[in-house]
Amino acid sequence: MIAETSNYYYSTPSWMEGNRLDFVFHHPELEPVRRFRQSDAVVPLISVVTRPEYGLSKSGLPEGSVGFLNVQHLTFNGEIFFEPPTYLASCDEESLLREGDILIARTGHTLGKAALITARYDGFTFGSFCLRFSILPNANFSNEFVTRFLNSRMGQLQILMLKSGSGKYNINAEQILDIRIPNYDIDRQNEIIATVKEIEATAVTLRRQAEGHRSATQDVLLQELNIPFAHNDNVTYFFKSGAEKQTIWFNVFPDEIADRMQYLFYHPRFEALDRFTHNYRTASLISICTTPIIRGEQPSYDEEGDVTVLKTIDLKNGYIDYESALRVSADFFEAHPNAQVQRGDILVASTGYVSLGKVDVYDRDEPAIVDGHISIVRVNENYNPYFLAYFLRSHLGQLQFEKWFTGSSGQIELQPPDLAKFIVPACGTGNGYVSIEEQNRIAERVAEQLERARELESLVRAKWQEAKERFEELTTI
Repeated sequence: MIAETSNYYYSTPSWMEGNRLDFVFHHPELEPVRRFRQSDAVVPLISVVTRPEYGLSKSGLPEGSVGFLNVQHLTFNGEIFFEPPTYLASCDEESLLREGDILIARTGHTLGKAALITARYDGFTFGSFCLRFSILPNANFSNEFVTRFLNSRMGQLQILMLKSGSGKYNINAEQILDIRIPNYDIDRQNEIIATVKEIEATAVTLRRQAEGHRSATQDVLLQELNIPFAHNDNVTYFFKSGAEKQTIWFNVFPDEIADRMQYLFYHPRFEALDRFTHNYRTASLISICTTPIIRGEQPSYDEEGDVTVLKTIDLKNGYIDYESALRVSADFFEAHPNAQVQRGDILVASTGYVSLGKVDVYDRDEPAIVDGHISIVRVNENYNPYFLAYFLRSHLGQLQFEKWFTGSSGQIELQPPDLAKFIVPACGTGNGYVSIEEQNRIAERVAEQLERARELESLVRAKWQEAKERFEELTTI
């Protein structure tokens, strides 16, 4: 934001003030935006789209009959990513999205990001932090062109100029209708879209390849361990989606009931864990730890702090996002030794749908702590922490998160005593054991797959950026 990155003093004559007196609206750095808006080659959105409508003031549920989109589902490249899936039991017909509608975030960290409703999301509804509009019947404009322009630099700069509020910014229907877009004929719009789509198609192909490499990592690990598992890209876990997504019936005999009275604990899919313990040498997670498994502490953040604090959002299930991590003071760090992490510690996200079950390894020597939603697993020298992290991410590891989590209605968690009961391959020599040398070899092979996935993901980001820049070149006025 301009106000956060620069110190300015400037004045404006009274005839320039219009109906806005705020700092950003008249900022000198936005002069190119003002010239664009005054050009004869642009038109206001009010002449192109229907009046924006606000979404429903409801909270999405893990299950329901109507898909529910909110700001968290809108991505910065204009796509919709329906994770975590949320639903409503029902809604009025007029609140349903239709193919061709445009959805834009009006507040929150994705403020101003727009997405086109495709056939995939026809019949969904949307939350109150979004606005919905569509192209007017008599407007000679492409909804794809309008959506892309809103996400372009000039579109986003206009939103920066027009938004209102302090602390928590928002943009309302009138402000959206005041956005200006290039007044190109429909043929030129379609030519621009076709050019950009060629670049985006490459990004989508590369992304699928990257996803393939990531999903193949669990196949590599289980194959190396000679553990049969037919990989299924459609496999789902209740603790990730909040829904069973199938109707099942099974029974449990009284003498088989142990530990807890909860149907997921006895799900037939856990027979895979029984076969694993029957056919292979295993150890409980706590038995190979050098310290008790514990959670971190709720941080007291300090923008000028010297110590990194890691949260579940920083665990990416393949790497740790240190760049986005917040900070705490050295005093806070020293006062909470149990939350401190060391190189080689396995960090396990232990709360919340979607986040629960993410596993990463702390790989730095710098001091750091974790918050209260992450469990710290510190294993002995007979185990490669990366090998164990890969195992916990595999199907056999994720099944154990499925079995041992507690809670409902979105407030789910995995308690340290239950994480301690997880079973992992036992270290040793002989049939059924996995030596440290074998762990190192398998971990290295899995790491190669992940590195290739990261390389492809870097290319994906570059292609999306190329598509965005090409669109902006073609729409420069």
